[in-house]
Amino acid sequence: MSAGYILCLDLVQRIAIPADSGWLAGMIPHGVVGAYLLVDGDRPFYVGRSDSCLRRRLLGNPLLQAATHVFWEVCPSALRAFHMEAFWYDRLSPSSVLLNKVHPARPWGDARPCPCLLAIRCG
Repeated sequence: MSAGYILCLDLVQRIAIPADSGWLAGMIPHGVVGAYLLVDGDRPFYVGRSDSCLRRRLLGNPLLQAATHVFWEVCPSALRAFHMEAFWYDRLSPSSVLLNKVHPARPWGDARPCPCLLAIRCG
């Protein structure tokens, strides 16, 4: 059995689960909105989200086979999932560890700017 990892962002703790379809199907409810971070060992390499079904999105992601673990968060809305994905992206992209080369897109129909980028510019 693989050891878990804990990712601490601010005061929130998230537990990584093995990047295994059985684990993901058993842990993530069907039809929930959320964001995820794929990790290889201790190296995060991809962030993503689903605005409709997080489990289906993760299980269908071709990069899942390259991951050892997955951090994920169920969110109450597509906007909150976007904020979580953008937060992870904005925190990790300056180090160039992510395969994502383009900032996450806003949810369909939402024109508000990314709050993470605003905080970086204003901070």
